Amino acid sequence: MGLTGDTRLGLGLWNSLAGTLLVESALFAGGVALYIRSTKGRNRRGTAGFWVLVAALYAIYIVNLFGPPPPSVQMIAVAGNLAWVFVFWAYWVDRNREMRGEEIHQ
Repeated sequence: MGLTGDTRLGLGLWNSLAGTLLVESALFAGGVALYIRSTKGRNRRGTAGFWVLVAALYAIYIVNLFGPPPPSVQMIAVAGNLAWVFVFWAYWVDRNREMRGEEIHQ
């Protein structure tokens, strides 16, 4: 039982794979667009590395959405710990990017 009892709040996307894919993909694309509008790559690592990261994250999302469930609880734990790779990857990409219009704000 949740905080609201048996009441379910939201858009009911758990009932629609297509709706889930549409809404979550739009949110992901919106986040990518905001980041692109506010930053620019300092070098190739900041540009190509960013796009490879975006592609990897979206590919993992699609595999998770359409793939089979995890085979065991241990594999969920391994995957959860491996998620830290993406945190460090994103940090590395961000270190090779800079704010757009930064010279105006200084």
